[in-house]
Amino acid sequence: MQYSIPGNMTDKEWNRYIADCYLILNAGDNDETLYPDSFLYKTDYKENNFIIDFAFKFYTQLDTLKVRNFALPNIYPIPYFESFDFGLGDVEEKYWYEPGVEMVSNKYNIPEDLEVFVFKAGHGDYWKVKCDIMRPETLGQWKNGYSSGVAISKNHNMIVYWMMAW
Repeated sequence: MQYSIPGNMTDKEWNRYIADCYLILNAGDNDETLYPDSFLYKTDYKENNFIIDFAFKFYTQLDTLKVRNFALPNIYPIPYFESFDFGLGDVEEKYWYEPGVEMVSNKYNIPEDLEVFVFKAGHGDYWKVKCDIMRPETLGQWKNGYSSGVAISKNHNMIVYWMMAW
């Protein structure tokens, strides 16, 4: 069993209202029994999902994706799984942080057959101390919220339980 918490929640001011946790397990031979019986939402992982990355770059820099949560109202937020190391290698990713400022980060490869199930999700500010950090307007009612679920790759015998709050 591998366990990882990729988010650093302790030493950066911008990160004080963001948290995530991943638990990755080897599915073994009988992975069908680990599929959830009930869930809010199911999707194959792809770019047009409602993805929450903690830099919110999908909603500030990528114009073609800005309206996805308004155009597809019956979907729920899922993690940016490219920030988690599945052991499948990585590639360099460039994006514009703001006009004239290009950022570079590593983007991990994810299983091509990753299915994502959302168990629970809600929008709103659930922090004990009011969250006054600016979030992109394009997130609409999901400027703050939480979601949890499981992602499954049959090809790689992986099951990832996840939760995130922002």
